Amino acid sequence: MVVPLRSVTWQPVGQRLLVIDDDPLYQSLISRLLADADDEAVTDVAPTLGSAHEMLYLHHYDAVLVDVTLPDGSGLDLAADLSQEQLAPPVIVITGSDGREVWADAAAAGATTVLPKSLLSAERLAGTLEFSYEVTASERIATLTASIATDTTGTVEPSVIDEVIDRLVGHLNLDRASIRIIDPDGSVVATAGSTSGGRPEHVIARTLDGWSAVLTIEASDRRWGRVDAALGNLCDVVLSRTLLEASYQQLDLSEHRYRAVADASADLIMTVDEADTVVAANLALRAELGIDPLHTTLPNLALTNPVMALAARLLTSARQSGEPAHLDDRPIDNGGTRRWYSGRAIPAGGVPDDEAMHLVITETTGRVVTEHELSTLALTDPLTGLANRRLALDRLQHALDQVGRRTGLVVVAQLDIDHFKSINDLYGHAAGDAALCAIGRRLNALVRGADTAARLGGDEFLIIAEGVPDADTAGKLIARLHHDLGGQVAFADRNFEISVSLGYVTVHERSMEADEVLRRADAALYRSKSDGRNRFTEFEDHDHIFGSVAEISRELRHGIDEERFRLRYQPIVNGDRIVGLEALVRLHHPVHGEISPHEFIGVLIESPMLVPIGEWIITTAINRLAAWTAEGISDDQLRMHVNVVPQQLADATFIDHVLTELARAGVDPHRLVIEITEQSLLDLSRRSSGLKRLAEGGVGLYLDDFGTGASSITHLRSAVLQGLKIDRSFISGALAERRDADIVDGLISLGRSLGLDVIVEGIEHLDQLERFAPADVSVQGFVYSVPLDDDEIQTLLVDSSSSRLVARTHEPGG
Repeated sequence: MVVPLRSVTWQPVGQRLLVIDDDPLYQSLISRLLADADDEAVTDVAPTLGSAHEMLYLHHYDAVLVDVTLPDGSGLDLAADLSQEQLAPPVIVITGSDGREVWADAAAAGATTVLPKSLLSAERLAGTLEFSYEVTASERIATLTASIATDTTGTVEPSVIDEVIDRLVGHLNLDRASIRIIDPDGSVVATAGSTSGGRPEHVIARTLDGWSAVLTIEASDRRWGRVDAALGNLCDVVLSRTLLEASYQQLDLSEHRYRAVADASADLIMTVDEADTVVAANLALRAELGIDPLHTTLPNLALTNPVMALAARLLTSARQSGEPAHLDDRPIDNGGTRRWYSGRAIPAGGVPDDEAMHLVITETTGRVVTEHELSTLALTDPLTGLANRRLALDRLQHALDQVGRRTGLVVVAQLDIDHFKSINDLYGHAAGDAALCAIGRRLNALVRGADTAARLGGDEFLIIAEGVPDADTAGKLIARLHHDLGGQVAFADRNFEISVSLGYVTVHERSMEADEVLRRADAALYRSKSDGRNRFTEFEDHDHIFGSVAEISRELRHGIDEERFRLRYQPIVNGDRIVGLEALVRLHHPVHGEISPHEFIGVLIESPMLVPIGEWIITTAINRLAAWTAEGISDDQLRMHVNVVPQQLADATFIDHVLTELARAGVDPHRLVIEITEQSLLDLSRRSSGLKRLAEGGVGLYLDDFGTGASSITHLRSAVLQGLKIDRSFISGALAERRDADIVDGLISLGRSLGLDVIVEGIEHLDQLERFAPADVSVQGFVYSVPLDDDEIQTLLVDSSSSRLVARTHEPGG
């Protein structure tokens, strides 16, 4: 519930303050200290959030001091509510706790700062209030400046300048303020507001092309040094708008308004036409790119500049919704430095269906760092008490720096809990937390004091062991870790078993950076899970054909240019009839032969080549289906399954391509099945436009690898979903592990109860087929066929149409 504010005016002196604390002693102490900090202050006290809501409605306050713990809730909730209000008073969180978690939570809730009760003094309160007012003033001035800079309807006539000054005075509750615009000849061409000349004044003067803007403000004896930058930006924009009006006779009004305001702004501003070609760009954008981007498409700029990639995603979002779109505080790694950006996409004509778009990208690094600098001090995971990712990466880098200087090896292991998603689904998220805490306790007991155990996020953990004598000792260490981390976890009135999959790498010499070490440990972990889970694997170089991401990227580019990509088809069988085919992409290499997507899919998903390769897969699969139907090789019920990643679902052009290719080939849309990941289903609210368009167009949507992702079972009730595929990892050990078999039975039953088609993947043996393939469930696996090329699958389709398809046990490489 967002707190309604009766008034949003704000005054930096003679302030009215609200203290929310249920402890009478602290109420009295804070009120007395506030009086000492500013003898003109009026202090109100509220013991509960309920009474605070009433007082916030009845009065306006210049600052709110709220305790974290209150009888009827948390003061952090009030901070979060107020952060949603425009021109709301700053919130200062007071706490009796010294824990770093409170600082991080307060920053996340939008509080201006945190003040420990143990440090309360009149001087500290005065300084905290001063800081809060300065931060609030800067934010309000920045908001006013942004509204002026992006206003496409007004001019700089005197009435408009008057409105700017009126809003500035109202936002900051100044005594008076005025602004003068002076041309290159020294003549005052415009004025607004007034000053008394007898009160303390603060003056900001800015110049542009010989023109000057002089802003004078009066507000008792307040210090304005820290907000001078924001005031200067306001003057710059007003001055730029003045120059715009002065040039009205020489240039077309709309074009010149855009250029004058845009070029005076530090924001990256551009206009793209209906073909996504840049038709206008400001000076800041040209400086960012180092080139003139006119007549270049935004998707091409996005290939080499990560900030432009953000702009391209913003444009896609606006195109999909047909309305102005916003992105807030997105982190971007640019040139080795992480910076944050926000963005807006606005129809160029000011109407929602206009095809041309204005895009404004604003760097928000300073604000984000200020808001989160307290939270970044926390170095431990709050749930398990282990080191968090930040501390773990710092210690990993330190350990690698010592390789060669100290005796012994560095062993880096990465692990996660097998079927952790299923634990959450079957027993609840509290049980999942219990499993994570159990791993944390066991790691603390197992690792040496000089080693590091960390939780990286989710159910992913990291161990860094330094000074390990030799590879044999490293292997024994990992074996002991793997054995002791599994076992029973007590939760509520029940116990449940957990196991872990682990991958590790040993570092003998200083030849790798931290990122590469983590990549290798993750690759070994992936191999452990691929081989059936509940095991540990050491990274081996010969496991991988390509040695780096750059090499994979080059091979993908060659694959496109030289048409090396191929599709293989694996049957999906129900009873003795082929009901579908899954199209699986392969890369043909002149030296290594046919390469599995295991070697390149991770890089492909993150690269610009995902678009052309994804479209090629769709087109090829649809054309093949149309040809088989035309030749009478398949009936009109055979369905083609194609895997699609979340990035493709977020791209409106990809959705257009799917529907267009179906219409062109004359293939009934229901014969195409798009297999989506659980992450796509989890992001349903953001992907809903693309998913809905596919579903409305008649395309089938199936959830792939069900049971291994991060979605909630509630998402399975989505109206767009027609079926699900149970992940092969459950099948490999299901006959030997009762728990895995029970999970498979439960997932099949869940899919049936929701009215979904169910496909069980990874069926390799006849006993698996008999156990997990009831009449209304389809199967896919080597028991019927390995993935086949065009000629082989065509022969199988012809044979199966005239006789019963026979299941038999295949070797995986067969």
